[in-house]
Amino acid sequence: MAKPVSGRRFSVVFVTYSASMSDALETIYREMKKNPQADVYWMPVPYYELRPDGSLGETRFDGPDMYPDWVECTDWRTFDLAKRRPDVIFTFNPYDANNRVTRVHQNFYCERLKKHTKLLVYVPYFVAVDDLSEHFFLQAGSAYADLVVLQSPRVRDLYRTAFAKEYGNRFGDVNEKFVALGSPKFDKVLEASRSLDDVPPELIAEIGERKVVLLNTTLSGLYAGNQDWVRKLLSAMIAFSGRDDVFVWWRPHPLTDATLKSMRPALREMYAEVQMVFERHVKGLYDDSPDVHRAIAWSDAYYGDWSSLIAMYMATGKPMMIADPKVSPDEARLRSRGSADRSTAARSAFLRPPHTVHGPLETVAFESEEADMVDFLDFVTDPANESDERALAARDRRIQVFGENTTHADGKAGLAIASYVRSILLKQGIGPYQG
Repeated sequence: MAKPVSGRRFSVVFVTYSASMSDALETIYREMKKNPQADVYWMPVPYYELRPDGSLGETRFDGPDMYPDWVECTDWRTFDLAKRRPDVIFTFNPYDANNRVTRVHQNFYCERLKKHTKLLVYVPYFVAVDDLSEHFFLQAGSAYADLVVLQSPRVRDLYRTAFAKEYGNRFGDVNEKFVALGSPKFDKVLEASRSLDDVPPELIAEIGERKVVLLNTTLSGLYAGNQDWVRKLLSAMIAFSGRDDVFVWWRPHPLTDATLKSMRPALREMYAEVQMVFERHVKGLYDDSPDVHRAIAWSDAYYGDWSSLIAMYMATGKPMMIADPKVSPDEARLRSRGSADRSTAARSAFLRPPHTVHGPLETVAFESEEADMVDFLDFVTDPANESDERALAARDRRIQVFGENTTHADGKAGLAIASYVRSILLKQGIGPYQG
């Protein structure tokens, strides 16, 4: 029998602010709570919306009612990090003062959190499909965290390379700092199911036999597309309004309104028209809840902007199309199915053989003039998909590609991360007995 390393209790604090992003930490929290020698705290903190000039605007707070019932929230006003000095602090917010839309109080910046703990752990609030912009690698979360947990070896190596080029070993050994243990966000996707308890009976009745399309709109799409993005969204709503076989589950980014107010005020009126058309003419649900996993579980397909949600959606094996703001179906096709010849050609594009593209992107359809949104809706609602061997093979391939590009694609990333952190504490002489 091994000798005990230490018997003292250890403390872990999860600092969160936006409930919609907290799935980056939830399964780690759940695993930590299982340890009888751990004092575990989930601490939501307030945050500010920023005005167009960058100054602090309204204060927001995602309180206990916005988290799952099994999460026990700690009051940030009475928990003094400086005095309590927890052994571990987890955060998913890397930006400190660099966020252009929202900002937590400076007391909860990574630079400050680092001073109050032995081990600061940063787990990104997002997951990646392919490459990432370099600015993600160099934020304060990467610099001040002792441990940065990433979804796969490929993403880990991107971080290591970019960070070492910029900082060398100024903030620690990059090989120890950046580790690939998976993402709890994937855990949540794999655990989610179409639970009747999560959806009101009247909504289930409205969905009926319709195919549910998850419409995801993001800040990145807004930044990149500006007016084109809003116009495309309006044409999409017109297309949806003509379909009785589709139910649209629209999830706009939770900070869309704040972003329009602070950074794109000229587009607010146009965006309001999009919302009006959706509300009056489209069979669907405007979902601004923090729970994206309900939408993933209930939807049959994904259509919308490029986002980290695509990486999560890959785990389901369901079809996906990335919208192109520059592609808009002509009016004659907006309210009806495409021609038989066009639909056949488009269907082949959605079921393209795996060898045409390699890596995660092979499972994603990109909107084009040859295969646009209307074609995608025709494909998603085609009853043949239930028995078509090519359609079933495409679904299986999407799941396979997800597994090939994800660490702990078995849904146990939270467990792996919790175990890894406990092993670090044991080396420091902190935590439970080692038997």
